[in-house]
Amino acid sequence: MATYDYDPEKNVINVFPSEILTVFEIESYVSQLSEDQSVQRGFVEIVHFGKVKDFQWSHKDGNRIRSLFETLQNDKGYAGSILVTENDYQYGMARMISMICEEYLNIKVIRSSDQIEEELSKMRG
Repeated sequence: MATYDYDPEKNVINVFPSEILTVFEIESYVSQLSEDQSVQRGFVEIVHFGKVKDFQWSHKDGNRIRSLFETLQNDKGYAGSILVTENDYQYGMARMISMICEEYLNIKVIRSSDQIEEELSKMRG
């Protein structure tokens, strides 16, 4: 299962998915986050895909994933995600998610953790 830690000072959630990322894992994470009273409105999520070896979803699951984050946006003031990838496979799957969600959500895909602060600054605008 995905784990996360919350930095209230930066209002950032760092998410660490498991080796096999499924729609069920995403649903469980979003449910847990929705109930987490410590998370302030306007948070940004940074997803570290470093451990992920397999994404078990397809384009058909894209609308479900988007709707989960739209719910977070409405309920918790979710401001967007930075998806940190370490290889071409992770990058491709992260881009698929960002393309499905780009009309509705602020999602950036990066190839290195060195880019996090820059993207976070842009997202905070």
